[in-house]
Amino acid sequence: MANRKNKQNAQSRGQKRKRKEDKRKKQKNKALNTKSATVTIGKKQLEQLQNLTPVAWAAENRLDVALFDQSVFGQLDPQDQQLVTPVINALEHVAHGRMSEAETALSAISRKSPMRDWRQLVSGLQHWYANDLPAAANSWSRLDPSRRPARISQTLMLAHRSDLSSLSTAHTNTGPHTGSPETPPAAVGNPADSTVTEQTAQKQPGAASDAIDKSMLIGARVVRRARIDRAAIKIARAATEYEPIDEHEQQLQPGAKLKVSPEQIFWLKEFARGFRHSEPELVRKLEIVALERATQQPYSDLFELTVKNIRGLDHDPRNNLRSYRYWNRFEDGAIKAQMFLTKYLNQDLASNTNLSEPLRNALTSVVNLNEAEELIQSNDMLLMGLNPFGGIGIDAITKKRITVHLVEAVTAYPANRDAHIAYTDWLDKEIEDCDGDKQAIKELKTRQLAAMKCWANAIDSDLTPRQYLVDVLLNDEQLEEATPHVEWLVKSRPDDPGLKALPWKLQLLKAMKLCRRISNLPQVPAKLAEVESIWPEWLPKQWLPYYTAAWMLRSGDKKNYEAQRNLIATSSGIERDSLADACMMLGAAQNMRVAAADLKPLRMPVDSAVKAVKSLSFDSLIAAGSFFWTTRQSKIQYPALRMHASKIGREILHRLSIDTTLVAKHIDKQIFLDAVLWMSEYRFWSNTYQLTIPRALQEQVTHNTYITAAILNLFARSRGIWTTEEIPKYINSLKNSTRTEPNPFYRFWFANLIDDLDAIERKYKAMYSRGNPFGGRPNNPFDDICECPACRARRAQEEKQQQRAEAAKLAREKDQYTSETGGAGSQTELF
Repeated sequence: MANRKNKQNAQSRGQKRKRKEDKRKKQKNKALNTKSATVTIGKKQLEQLQNLTPVAWAAENRLDVALFDQSVFGQLDPQDQQLVTPVINALEHVAHGRMSEAETALSAISRKSPMRDWRQLVSGLQHWYANDLPAAANSWSRLDPSRRPARISQTLMLAHRSDLSSLSTAHTNTGPHTGSPETPPAAVGNPADSTVTEQTAQKQPGAASDAIDKSMLIGARVVRRARIDRAAIKIARAATEYEPIDEHEQQLQPGAKLKVSPEQIFWLKEFARGFRHSEPELVRKLEIVALERATQQPYSDLFELTVKNIRGLDHDPRNNLRSYRYWNRFEDGAIKAQMFLTKYLNQDLASNTNLSEPLRNALTSVVNLNEAEELIQSNDMLLMGLNPFGGIGIDAITKKRITVHLVEAVTAYPANRDAHIAYTDWLDKEIEDCDGDKQAIKELKTRQLAAMKCWANAIDSDLTPRQYLVDVLLNDEQLEEATPHVEWLVKSRPDDPGLKALPWKLQLLKAMKLCRRISNLPQVPAKLAEVESIWPEWLPKQWLPYYTAAWMLRSGDKKNYEAQRNLIATSSGIERDSLADACMMLGAAQNMRVAAADLKPLRMPVDSAVKAVKSLSFDSLIAAGSFFWTTRQSKIQYPALRMHASKIGREILHRLSIDTTLVAKHIDKQIFLDAVLWMSEYRFWSNTYQLTIPRALQEQVTHNTYITAAILNLFARSRGIWTTEEIPKYINSLKNSTRTEPNPFYRFWFANLIDDLDAIERKYKAMYSRGNPFGGRPNNPFDDICECPACRARRAQEEKQQQRAEAAKLAREKDQYTSETGGAGSQTELF
């Protein structure tokens, strides 16, 4: 019985809700039907405007009549036709709201021309449109009262009279007004207001009842309704406002006013048909708002209805680009989105004659660039683990799509700097991801060189492509081609010590190039002397004597070569055939084109040291690291670096991890700081996708500027996102140190590093609402999990101690409970 009663109550409640919903829908439809019916007002206004045709009165000036009567225009002399034609063109511009073009068309009319009144009329129209009635009246005060421009001005001013609705044809006469208009005071109120003060109205031109005829009164009332009262605004406001029916709906839909419904789209279509001629700006703005709101809503059927019935913006009239953006938000809309994007790029832009060709090309470039950046951004989300359902990496198809879009962005509009930056950055990522594939790296570098040349040719004022081209051309020994770029860069950026050192690098490379031919070897000493004379002050000279020794070996003078090697060991304090000494000698010999037979003995000490890297002293390792950092500073290649750099760098980090005293012992040595800076340029620190920074280095971050810069450089160059709240503090610390840094190279390098970190932060803030790549877990500035054998053993020992402590605690609790209960059998219930 109770179940039957509950079922009946449920049915009753359901019927009640249905009746309430039906009632709400009827009220809404009734309101919409009422609003739609008011659109006919716009049609009537349009008909009135179309039916208003000028009629010549008796003895009217033939030049004025010729403006609207083609038969009279054809009877004019050619000279008079030349006077009338500019006015016809100007009035056509006025009809379409192009006031500046109208004034330009009338600029040839002089003050003595019989058509000067029309020029004054158009001049006053600008003030009248701005509701500046005094200025308009002042412009029209000199019009000839017997001509049509004066009559038009009187009609327009009459439309602002507050008693216009009470005037009738009984107050009118039959002839044109011949009185001189008075200058009214400033109009009061909003430009869209339908009233002005009574005092102002009575002083306006045409205020005398005997100066108003029937046609002027009709014209003034039409102008009043269409331009001053603006019924279209009232209708649009009533139709577009939406209030929730009850509090329950308001709670469910707090943003209901921001939504658009299918009924409103149909209403807007009718409204536009009625008022587009008289209120083009209002209609267009309503259409744009409707498009935007439909785009923001998740209802695809409503969106399709809207883009079908409303024309898009000038650059996207068919809404294909908007449709692409809309469907690209949904996982299952990717195919549909690509279809709309293809239509827009291949059809819409090509046929859009409203846009100039450069603008169409620029739009093509921007759209392709945005699409590529979205694909890259989604890839970055996967790499940083922000998408918990995504894998790591990016598939070959997506890579190809990104490349195609970026190439199209650069090709379509070469002046798009952002496209060049994105394309070259993408190629850098591709090269990094090749994992030692020489053929793939070679192909990518060829494409990168072509991309940089395209960038430099398109935007010759940019530094980045020229710097890249200089590095590539100098390393390839295309010195003549690189020389103009070097000269340009030195002049363009005097604050960059690296660019200021380019002439030195150019001369050093010329010395290397001379060693190609035996006949040129006598010229090398003079060239090396020139190199020494312009050697940058901020760059150590430790490598220079090795070039002299390499030249001697290349010349076959082994006796002097041995003497030079011994001199180097004595003067520099570097042990001969130590790791650093062997690397510098091998690098200089390779650059100076020493024969392969003579290079083999030079490789042996390097190979032997690398094989026994674990037995080398820490000083030997950091001395080699310091030399490698010098090559990074000077951008002079050490060809054998890739063969053993990784082993040396990882061994240094391993030593720092297991011996926490090494940092304190060597923190005051420049070679140690150089080695740390060199290692920050590579991925020696990463364990898969985590950073493993030795704790001893972490403790020095806030105390040593170079360690701070190294850690920040590591964060800037490493993949992924590492959560630490300390990074902004380190950036501020480095900023303060930059101002007092005496070495110009480091001063400039620190500033560039800070800019790079700021760019990274801006990028991720724009990408994500939470967007701070450096914000996250408090009091945990670094990942301190070390995977060395000693640390793993220590953690295992700590876990065992913790387990023993927990077992002892449990045993004590058990004994305590046993003593309290006297050994009752309830022990099994607890333990």
